[in-house]
Amino acid sequence: MGCVINSPYMTMALIPLACLPELRLTNRGLVDCRTFRFVDLFVE
Repeated sequence: MGCVINSPYMTMALIPLACLPELRLTNRGLVDCRTFRFVDLFVE
């Protein structure tokens, strides 16, 4: 279908997983999983 990502369904399944380190996108917003705090989407 034109996607060049290897295993796109697995990639989309792992993106919102909030227990992995770094930033993760959840249904409640962007979360910094190291500090367990929400992160602003826009930086001034």
